[in-house]
Formats: sequence, C-alpha cells, structure tokens
Amino acid sequence: MHRGCASILAACFAVATAASRATHAQQSVIIPTVADSPTAAELLLRADEQALTNPGESARLAAELLRDLADKLVQTKQPGVYQGVADQVAALLASQPAVLERYRNEVSAQAREWLAEDRLIEVATRFAATDSGLEAMLRLAGRALQDARADEATAWLRRASMHPSAALDPAPRHALEALAAWTAGDRTAWIASVADLAAVPGVAPSLVEAIRA
Repeated sequence: MHRGCASILAACFAVATAASRATHAQQSVIIPTVADSPTAAELLLRADEQALTNPGESARLAAELLRDLADKLVQTKQPGVYQGVADQVAALLASQPAVLERYRNEVSAQAREWLAEDRLIEVATRFAATDSGLEAMLRLAGRALQDARADEATAWLRRASMHPSAALDPAPRHALEALAAWTAGDRTAWIASVADLAAVPGVAPSLVEAIRA
C-alpha cells in the first residue's frame, strides 16, 4: 500500500477510534429521566386527601386531572416507579364510590354529547370514568383492530379493563381482547381472552365459537 494512503487510513482509523471512545464516554454518563408532572402529583394528592371528607372537591380535581393532565406521568408510592395520571385517577374513582358519583354527575352529560359527535379520543381521556368513556375506549380499540393496529387496541383495552364499570358488561371487552391477541399473534393471550369471554354469564355460545374460529 502506498505510504501516503496508509497514513491517511491510519489517521481516519485514529479519528474513528477517538470518536467511538468519546461516544462511549458520553453514553456512560447518560442518566435516563422521566418527564413527570409535579402539578399532576400535587392534584392527585389533594384529590386523594379530599375523597372521604369532601367528595365534591375530590371529583372536581379528578375532572381537572383528566381534562388537562391525563397524558402525564407521576411517581407512585414506590420510588422510581411511574404511572399515567389517567390510570391513577381511574383507581381513585373506582375505590371511592361517592367521588365517582359526583364526578359522573358533573361530566356525564357532556361526555354523552361528545360521544354522539364521535369525539372518541376526547371522551376516552377527558371523561374516562363515565359510561361514555368506556364505550369510547371500546370503539377506539375496535377501530384500531380494523386497521390491524393490535398494540394500540390493546392499550385502549387495558384502560377499559380499569374502568369503574368494567365488570358490569365485560363481554365486548373480552371479545376485543381476543381479537387483539389473535391479530398480534399472541396465542396465549388469545386463549385466555376466549376463556374469559366464555365465562361471562349470558354470552351466546355462537359468539364464543365465532371468536374461536
């Protein structure tokens, strides 16, 4: 090899090696961070504290959280573990019937109007704990499945499973869960979802067989 070419290659190799070392050095000091919301954390704390003594105020705070901060993350009681605001509000409302009743009285009418206007994402997030919110989640999951977006459908169905009214009529959700699992190629989840569907009282055997087919 020509001496000049060898020198150029050696120089390029040295630069590449130095760049690689610099990159590794930079990577070694990168600390993952979570964009959590102190505002949401404070409102959640206040909503929880007010739940027993002032359910109306707790419901107002829950509505504010779902309206403005539903997509934010907050740290749970376990350090380093974060959860979505929407999930934490759902858990609060499910555990506090008086707060849930006040919340639904406050927002259900508007939720029904927006559902009729097909504003599904807004209803499923801003009015998540209403009956309209649950229906919106199931519709969004169904539309995602029509476009073969199994992950998106599963995400909506997971939220639907945490809804305060999830146990009242679980058959539509279980059917969609089975279809989502089938679309994703997850046979284990598909079998479990079909079994859950079959266990729901009053479900027509023809529906179970259609899902199995």
